[in-house]
Amino acid sequence: MAFRFNSYYFIWAILLFTVETGIALYVHDDFIRPYFGDFLVIILMYAAIRTVLPYNILSASLIALLTCYAIEIVQYLNSMAILNLQKSQPLAIILGNSFSWLDILAYTSGFIVTVGTEHTIAKRR
Repeated sequence: MAFRFNSYYFIWAILLFTVETGIALYVHDDFIRPYFGDFLVIILMYAAIRTVLPYNILSASLIALLTCYAIEIVQYLNSMAILNLQKSQPLAIILGNSFSWLDILAYTSGFIVTVGTEHTIAKRR
């Protein structure tokens, strides 16, 4: 599979990364940061994948979703503590530190919205 650059998805990935960074640094609430951020991360990952890989909508979305599910499994298994990595600030930000079924719901919602939106846009073209 050949890499290719897609500027449309690159712009979306940069915008979403900026929003996610802002949420991580400046929002300390009980909804936006923990759940809306997880919802958006699926869309961000999807855009990043589509920036460089020619995957279709479903494949790119599933890769993003399964990656987030895998991270939740790492949290559930308390792998950070087992590997003595819980003090690593960058890993804690990227991987999080606690399992939540609501995170799974947020990821799944982001997946559904991504696939639905992309299929709607594709039909209009």
